[in-house]
Amino acid sequence: MPGQGVKNVSTPPRRLILLKAAIVDDDENITSLMKEVIKIFGMDCEAQSCNSSSEFILKLHAELYDFVILDLNFYDDINGYSVAKEIKRIQPECKIVILSSLIDKERVEKVDEIGVYRILEKPLMPSELKSLILELAA
Repeated sequence: MPGQGVKNVSTPPRRLILLKAAIVDDDENITSLMKEVIKIFGMDCEAQSCNSSSEFILKLHAELYDFVILDLNFYDDINGYSVAKEIKRIQPECKIVILSSLIDKERVEKVDEIGVYRILEKPLMPSELKSLILELAA
């Protein structure tokens, strides 16, 4: 009989894209959550997290990134604007997405001058993160 012996086998999530990303935020909960969301959606995106802007600057010299999700405010000595400028200097093709809990005209103008791909407001919903990564992969 047709179909006899066929088991209902669930397939693993299909890998959608292959990108290398960095998530740079001094809030470890945010970096961990974003990495987990990427994994849950089955996206083939190698996301490295850094909880310090100075730590990321060191990685930037050794690793190539397709995109960076970057907080503007850090507790250490280097702010997100300076990190974004450094990314553009070292890896001009890297797309930068700024996350901030406060978006105002001054911040938007400042990141536009740097050449940031987009600025988004925190908190970023999981579906927004997925859409963003799919857009960056296109």
